Amino acid sequence: VLNSAGNWIGASDISYKTDIMDMLKYGLNTVMQMRPREYKMKNTNIPQVGFIAQEMREIVPEVVSGEEGNLGISYGQIAPILAKAIQELHTSLEQLKKENLELKTIVCKDHSEEQICLK
Repeated sequence: VLNSAGNWIGASDISYKTDIMDMLKYGLNTVMQMRPREYKMKNTNIPQVGFIAQEMREIVPEVVSGEEGNLGISYGQIAPILAKAIQELHTSLEQLKKENLELKTIVCKDHSEEQICLK
């Protein structure tokens, strides 16, 4: 759908959806398999960035459509996977911060003169 500002908007209202559940299938591991590429389109020779449909079909088949030789990628559908990967990274970062604070507390108990303890 093209809105009044000239932007393409995908229908996403809850009234259009059924069987809604949290995405468990894709996330950081999926993103780590993706191969971002630089390339030129044969008919324009203009530098581009993106993915190769055949490669993405092996990783996230839901975002690839068309027939062999004429495949396309729905880049907008990749956004939820990226969001999930960021959430997973955030969870890992928060856990590392917690562990770091615990280790700092242990070290500084007996070594308060250490640089890490002066901060």
